[in-house]
Amino acid sequence: MENWILAGLGIAASCLIAWVVYTVQKRDAKVLEALANLLKEQQAALIEMQQMHEHLSHHIKEQLEDFVLTKELPAFFDSDVALNLTPNFSVVDPDIPRLGEVILDRNIVRAGDSIEVLFRVDDDKWNFPVPDGATVLHEGGALIAEPTSGKYMSLNIVIPASAKNAHNLEFLLVDQGGKENRQIVSIPLH
Repeated sequence: MENWILAGLGIAASCLIAWVVYTVQKRDAKVLEALANLLKEQQAALIEMQQMHEHLSHHIKEQLEDFVLTKELPAFFDSDVALNLTPNFSVVDPDIPRLGEVILDRNIVRAGDSIEVLFRVDDDKWNFPVPDGATVLHEGGALIAEPTSGKYMSLNIVIPASAKNAHNLEFLLVDQGGKENRQIVSIPLH
């Protein structure tokens, strides 16, 4: 009988140990799952913070550029006669290059005038090659932009003497990923 009691106690002890091990493993699995979820959330937060940092750095850089450009290129950024012709563009794909700013060195343009055009290209993937990615077409042919400062490019254009009412510039913009965009800017003539 004593053997039966010992055997029963052994079975009970084994069951208790098995239950304790099962409970601990179940708890550990929940803890591990919670830790894994926490790590995923931390990784997602770090990625978001990195993207926010890149975005903020980009905008701080733009603000500094604008400040410097006001001093370096006052004919465009600190002038009462400059004409801003920046076209509206709805961003569908942030990696499509688009005109971010187009400024003429004067607000009254006539047929036969020689004008300077300053422009920049926005590309949210920041893969637009300045100035190689920009070709400007007009009645006089293709023009290649020259780098000016930062992301700005410039070119000189002679408005044809035969031009009436407006003169169109077609900007062909191609980024390093091969994405391209064509935009037309119309210069009003007086």
